[in-house]
Amino acid sequence: MAAHCCAARAARLARIRYSGNAREISEKLAHAARVLVDYAWVTFSSDDLLAMVGSDDGMLRELRDIFEEEAPRVLNDILDAVIVRDALAIEHHTHLMKNVVATVGGQDAREIAMALERAARANDLGGTADLADRLAREISALRAALSSFISARSGV
Repeated sequence: MAAHCCAARAARLARIRYSGNAREISEKLAHAARVLVDYAWVTFSSDDLLAMVGSDDGMLRELRDIFEEEAPRVLNDILDAVIVRDALAIEHHTHLMKNVVATVGGQDAREIAMALERAARANDLGGTADLADRLAREISALRAALSSFISARSGV
């Protein structure tokens, strides 16, 4: 529902902002739709991210690069810890992941990591495999959304 409302608003704005032929408007709408689809599956706070970096596109790309390097490594550590049912390691690595994803505005990923951290702290490992799978999917979606956002913003 929200994505549909956003798409309708994007269409209205495209008609208002872009004068020109139908092809140009169609291309702008297609781009807007791709960006909306990227963000529809992940809570990604571009406001939080931009509050940290301001208008510094170089810093934005640097944060993306750090995220691209650190998130997969920490996620693998979490998955390994879940497999061997090591509550201390799960707690440690999910705490790191909370910070990694918060730095780039990944609210849903942060909440999932927090849930994993709490479960590990309570030594309640029964649902950690499902949470770890959800976290992996969310990290993947966040990576795509972040890349799309930065590309759309800075033409990178």
